[in-house]
Amino acid sequence: MEPMDIEPSSSTSNLGINYYDSDVIGNGATAIVYRGFFDVPEKKAAIKRVFVQYYDVFENELKIWSSVDDNVNIIRCFKYLKWEEPTGINLYFAMELANTSLQNFVEQNPQDYVSIKNYLRDACKGLKWLHGKRVIHRDIKPANIMIFDNGIAKLGDFGISKKISSITEGTNSMGRGTGDYLAPEVIEAIDTKQAFVNTTSLDIFSMGLTIHNSLAQGNHIFGSVFRRLLNITSGRMDWSNLVGGDMGVRAKSLVSAMIKYEGKDRPNIEAVLNHPFFWNYKKDLRFVMSLAKSFSDKNIPEIKQINSKYSDEMSKTMMDGDWRQYIEDASLELFTANHKRKYKTSRIMELVALIRDKNEHYLELNTLLLMDDFFGENGEFSDEKYIKFFTSKVPHLIIFLYCTMQSIKVKGRFKYDYYTDDRKNFTMLT
Repeated sequence: MEPMDIEPSSSTSNLGINYYDSDVIGNGATAIVYRGFFDVPEKKAAIKRVFVQYYDVFENELKIWSSVDDNVNIIRCFKYLKWEEPTGINLYFAMELANTSLQNFVEQNPQDYVSIKNYLRDACKGLKWLHGKRVIHRDIKPANIMIFDNGIAKLGDFGISKKISSITEGTNSMGRGTGDYLAPEVIEAIDTKQAFVNTTSLDIFSMGLTIHNSLAQGNHIFGSVFRRLLNITSGRMDWSNLVGGDMGVRAKSLVSAMIKYEGKDRPNIEAVLNHPFFWNYKKDLRFVMSLAKSFSDKNIPEIKQINSKYSDEMSKTMMDGDWRQYIEDASLELFTANHKRKYKTSRIMELVALIRDKNEHYLELNTLLLMDDFFGENGEFSDEKYIKFFTSKVPHLIIFLYCTMQSIKVKGRFKYDYYTDDRKNFTMLT
């Protein structure tokens, strides 16, 4: 199979783009993507051929795209050119060639939630880079998150991106994104043939849907394709397919904020990346330990406020707010044996204190807890096993504490370490 060579005009004669016309990677209404290379065969690439009348990227955005390097989670554009053909002037892009997309990965590995979360984090990092350049993507979806052999994911299809300051006509049939992932303000603008302002909140909404769908085995939160647009504009959601447990609680808190009806109420991308959904076990433990240290004085008035709020939240789920119900009696007895302090299990901050105390004095724990079946790992105490024990037994623990501390306007170093300046509060959905 011989590659087709796109010979550029004389002014850009150093830009050689080659593709295999029978090796199509993707095909849409306005573009075709081929497997190919640029300059020399060793420089493999995905070659995108786009009719210029459908491509509304300004020259400035193309320059920004070309400036992407390997340290950014955005598909790189190595070269691009315009070429006049019998059918008209087309744009050709030589882009990084990925291994697969997040959509395909979820279809093939629907319950590999750890990998999926890592890919979503990478995509959000790419979005942060774009928003930092005052560019919005406008077509975020699982099919446009590309995965490479090194385990890194990048945002792809820069094709309909725009500067934040620009306005798009609702009557324009192109450049608005994919219908299933459009924000309600865009859908309504299209329906009423009105213009809408391009803001970063459009991307946040689409990324929120992408996070949910990737963690719900590909199921859309706004239901079947026939009712989807109506459900988006009416806010009718279905959370039933979302992964359960601690990850599900965190994802629900994050996604619910990202897909709020009003764009002004959605968090920015910095707050999204800082949300506990993307934390690892080290940050979980550090957060709980820092919280316990900040409230080591039992007389601090906020402690009573936090305990009371926890009881109120649990009452919504027909639970009584006693965290003892989540931890087996046998395990709890192992924790509290040989310790002078008595923990009041009706108060969530007492659980925070227990986690701190036992972590700081783990050598005093019952020897059974130091075995590999509990918190031991090859003869050593494992912080990872330790904090994951609590977050798995009490799956709402981190999210409740994070959201509550945000709502009571915590100050000082604790706020600096765990919160951004974004004033949109996250909530724990019960």
